[in-house]
Amino acid sequence: MESLERPIVEQRLTSGQVAAMFGVNSGTLVRWARAGKIGTTTSGGHRHNRLSEVRELLRDLESSGSDSVIGVGHVVPRSA
Repeated sequence: MESLERPIVEQRLTSGQVAAMFGVNSGTLVRWARAGKIGTTTSGGHRHNRLSEVRELLRDLESSGSDSVIGVGHVVPRSA
């Protein structure tokens, strides 16, 4: 008997959304992706990032107390 469960589809964010979360421009995200700092997928020529990966990177930054993403670009601290 086949399962009728649907596969879980992970939410994806646009590069503009991710850039806003980190306080950088979308060009910085392209550089991060090329350097292997953040995973990116493309669909129809548009870049997207997995929400879980973005959250993990934000958590890593917050727990390390770092204000930059592995030395590539500057992250603006978020307001409390």
